[in-house]
Amino acid sequence: MSASTYTPETHLSPAQRLEAGPKVADLDTSQWLMELDTQRYWSQEFADLERDRLWPHTWQIACHASEVPEPGHWFEYRLLDQSYLIVRGNDNEVRGFINACRHRGNALCEGHGHSARLTCPFHLWQYELDGRLRRISDEAEEFPDSEKADLGLIPVRTSVFGGFVFINPDPDAPSLDDYLGDEVKALLEPYRMEELIPLGFNVSQSLAANWKAGIEAFIEQYHVHAIHPQVLTTSDDKDMHYGFFGDHDVFTVAYAVPSPRLGDVTPERIVKGFGSMAEAIQGPGAINPMEELVTPYRGEDGKIAFPPGVTLRTLFQQANRAAAEADGQDVSGMNDNQMSDAHSWLLFPNTTMVVRARETLLFRFRPDPSGDPNRCIFDVVNYQWVRPEDREKLSTPHSWVPEDQSLGLVLDQDREQIPRQQRGLRNRALKTVVLARNEARIGHFHKTLNRYLGV
Repeated sequence: MSASTYTPETHLSPAQRLEAGPKVADLDTSQWLMELDTQRYWSQEFADLERDRLWPHTWQIACHASEVPEPGHWFEYRLLDQSYLIVRGNDNEVRGFINACRHRGNALCEGHGHSARLTCPFHLWQYELDGRLRRISDEAEEFPDSEKADLGLIPVRTSVFGGFVFINPDPDAPSLDDYLGDEVKALLEPYRMEELIPLGFNVSQSLAANWKAGIEAFIEQYHVHAIHPQVLTTSDDKDMHYGFFGDHDVFTVAYAVPSPRLGDVTPERIVKGFGSMAEAIQGPGAINPMEELVTPYRGEDGKIAFPPGVTLRTLFQQANRAAAEADGQDVSGMNDNQMSDAHSWLLFPNTTMVVRARETLLFRFRPDPSGDPNRCIFDVVNYQWVRPEDREKLSTPHSWVPEDQSLGLVLDQDREQIPRQQRGLRNRALKTVVLARNEARIGHFHKTLNRYLGV
């Protein structure tokens, strides 16, 4: 919270401190980059700096531990032209390796899968799940003096937090615990994200924009009234509380309340808005989660009247908590606001997460494998809580989808806007762009990026 002029009470819980923390008017934006040079979005020279000084030295989410659930499961994480393997060993440990055979560098695996050992398809060299070289084809003839112990897979640092498997190619970088920091961990731990699985969306898609333009769309609310007007009846796009923690940041987004932009909004309109949002995400015919909750309060004329102390927001919170407890989910560490609201995180450098009581929606942006700064990879994963006995059978495997495939109305609105911004940023006469106060997290992000790049 040190990035503001507001100091919340220290005796509050981490979530309460965030909810009592600074709003836009409290932020001292002078410490961040609120005017940005446009070449950072399209310059090959700038992209090369990122390749050399950012990506090899930062912790990044590679996958979720549920995507390598049993010994022998592996998952490939690609970044630019680098490829890494996340492997669960027979000892149940999750390890990371460079995805290259020690013989002639052939990539061992692609995508995700399961195998008792890792076998190179080129010459059938074989590795144990802990990276040790097990077998060399025709060893006595071709490598009579070889030492298998010296030819194991090259390890890459991995660490797990909240069920997410992070990697860092830099062996000398700070630990993941230090990188995240105590406050970030304390805010995220009550959500028990290690109990989530990918469900529904688990896709990657090419996008015609710089990875930073993608990240920015998910760390500010200033665009919501223009690009996503359908969400204004069900969420507050202006009254966020901010937290800045080292390289990372977050704000709260209140749900089951309308945007102040709309003025007085009837309960009937908010309920209808929930139905519209459900259809925007799930498609026509989606069930409106609020209809059943308000039925006892709806009169013969269709109007909704609540007694004192009851609001749509409190009904929504109570219903979410009751559903979680009925399923056996432990939500005891979350307050009522956390049962309705979202905490919208940026885990620097390239992952944003919309964290809620029963789900986490992850958006990750990676530079394009070609190195073209005008393209990136957009990853979308919806993690949800399900009963332990159902997790393996319900988990949605990762897949690649075509660039033009719909991701649902709300995400499609972002996917159309981000490349449009990229086209504008490439105009050479446009030297700089300026940020609104509501876009302070973008300024914080770029100030952090500059520190890594030394510019």
